[in-house]
Amino acid sequence: MSDIGPDRIEYEVKSGDGRSAGGAEGRGQGCRTVLRAGGFGTSCGGIDDDSPLGARPGTVIVQVAPGENGTALLHIVSD
Repeated sequence: MSDIGPDRIEYEVKSGDGRSAGGAEGRGQGCRTVLRAGGFGTSCGGIDDDSPLGARPGTVIVQVAPGENGTALLHIVSD
């Protein structure tokens, strides 16, 4: 994590020779980074805590969301 504060977060994921970064601010916002053998990418925006993260074979999904009081909510799913 590169920055965590009340209702905001910034982070960076490094894999091999590459990296992907994301950041979100506000309740209900977050980022997902999908890692796979052919590369990876990050998308940020509104997230639904009730929708399951479904990893596909050969992928790892990292979801990060800002929490209250400067905390971070981290979900990691792999298959």
